[in-house]
Amino acid sequence: MSSFFNELKRRNVVRVAVMYLVFCWVLIQLSDILFPMFSIPEWGGRLVVIMLAMGFPLALIFAWVLELTPDGVKLEKNVDRSASATHTSARKLDLITIILLVVALVVLGASNIVSRNGESAGPTGPEVEQGAGVEASPESIAVLPFVNMSDDPANEYFSDGLAEELLNDLARIDALRVAGRTSSFAFKGKDTDLREIGERLNVKNILEGSVRKVGNRVRITAQLINASDGYHLWSATYERELDDIFAIQQEISSAIVKALKVTLSVEEQAGASDKGTTNAEAYANYLRGLFFWNRRTVPDFIKAEKYFNEAIVFDSDYGQAYAMLAMTYVLMPGYHSGSKADWFPKVQQAVDNALRIDPDLAEANVARAYLRNEWHHDWQGSERDFQRAIELNPRYPTARQWYGGMLATVGRIDEALEQYRLAMELDSLSVIILNNYAYTLHLAGQYEKALPILRQAVELMPDWAINYYSLAQGLIDLEQWGEAEEAMRRADDLEGVDPGLNAAYVAALRDPALAPSAVEALLADVEMPHFLYNKPFSLVQLGAYEQAIPLIEQYVDEDVPELGYLNSADFDAVRDDPRIQAILKDLNLVGD
Repeated sequence: MSSFFNELKRRNVVRVAVMYLVFCWVLIQLSDILFPMFSIPEWGGRLVVIMLAMGFPLALIFAWVLELTPDGVKLEKNVDRSASATHTSARKLDLITIILLVVALVVLGASNIVSRNGESAGPTGPEVEQGAGVEASPESIAVLPFVNMSDDPANEYFSDGLAEELLNDLARIDALRVAGRTSSFAFKGKDTDLREIGERLNVKNILEGSVRKVGNRVRITAQLINASDGYHLWSATYERELDDIFAIQQEISSAIVKALKVTLSVEEQAGASDKGTTNAEAYANYLRGLFFWNRRTVPDFIKAEKYFNEAIVFDSDYGQAYAMLAMTYVLMPGYHSGSKADWFPKVQQAVDNALRIDPDLAEANVARAYLRNEWHHDWQGSERDFQRAIELNPRYPTARQWYGGMLATVGRIDEALEQYRLAMELDSLSVIILNNYAYTLHLAGQYEKALPILRQAVELMPDWAINYYSLAQGLIDLEQWGEAEEAMRRADDLEGVDPGLNAAYVAALRDPALAPSAVEALLADVEMPHFLYNKPFSLVQLGAYEQAIPLIEQYVDEDVPELGYLNSADFDAVRDDPRIQAILKDLNLVGD
């Protein structure tokens, strides 16, 4: 036996075996890095492994029967032992193996860099209060927006929508904690280290992927990664007809559940495949609508309305499309596009259709809740709808955010703060939730706690005027006048309005002697949108009550959004005026 092993070494069979195994490892690692980048299906990686395994015994056989000589490759039995060059070949094989080992180390480093999406990327925002110092649960996950690999940039709606729907599927599973859509999509287009994303969202796992859509065919690549070490827990590539998109989503969700060792309840298993429609065209238009709805501008809301309606044309029983149509209409008055009378009857119709088709749609219940408090001033009915929506989907941040606003309106500040806290846990990088939470802390008089949240919102979205208006109010609460004036000027600059108006307001709060001129300037302005927290609020804070109350009555006649905030502490100075009491009574916010 020892003589046979010695012969193996003499013929360099052992060296060839070691060199071949190192070469195989390098090639497999390279395919693991490069194949997903070029959307090569998963079977491509398996084919490489199979071919390399088949080549191993052949390499050993060739090493045994052949010998490399100065005159070329010859059969070993035809080589004179005294002229054998196996010792020279051994040195060459050792050198090749060393080179391959160096390449292996380089590939290993490259693999770690690719899997972590760029370790050198700098920070993209502030730390999230909820995740600080808390170890992420193994059953926690963030779904990043999928990359649009299609030639047509317009197909971005499909990659974004697919990721959002996968996020919603996973969020319905009680055993999983899923980062909210706004938080996950905050990293879209940014080369941020996956470890940093995991830390900021307080999640252990990250799902990322890409979509290539050509005509009616789609190729979807998805991979589940451990955020702390970059280890790939699962990956797959699907190439199907668009009609199979529902099956693909279910397969991805099921694979993630299996990889994270999560057990589904019977109800969760039954609901996993329910997408509300089986019509691929209806679903594609629904995803287009979601894409534009999430942009939150009036032109985009109008596009969202168009696509949700087109989804309904393809499937008249698509309840989710009706629900999101209602969620589109309900926001329009607050975005300076028409009045409640223009939009809220449409909300009612869309809500009725959605709930007729599926009474268990959380979005439809949320839209109806908002309609009830803003249109009918039915606060108890609104609360029932919000609670029903949260019962149906406890992971729906918007439900908790809007419910918090309703509770603040009726003066239940502590309960409102709890809903905002829960909303922030679900979607910790949502700027609108941060703003609403800070505003409710302002109403509670917790100014010191509100200010860092406002600064966090500004860091997350530094080009949004509302962030600076909110920050300015937080600074005014703490009498930090210089920075408050600077924040107001920045907000006015972003809005494209006269920067002197709000700066004069801040100066007048600091020095009451300047109030008359500030009031005069406010009353003269004709461009300021009609909301309570524009002119009326400023006039009340400046003590110009007789100028503020007629303006409030005008806004009530116009039925501007969020009249309920007349019941907040910000308007306490005029609350006892009979005119304000009459308005609050009509709003069902005071008793007889």
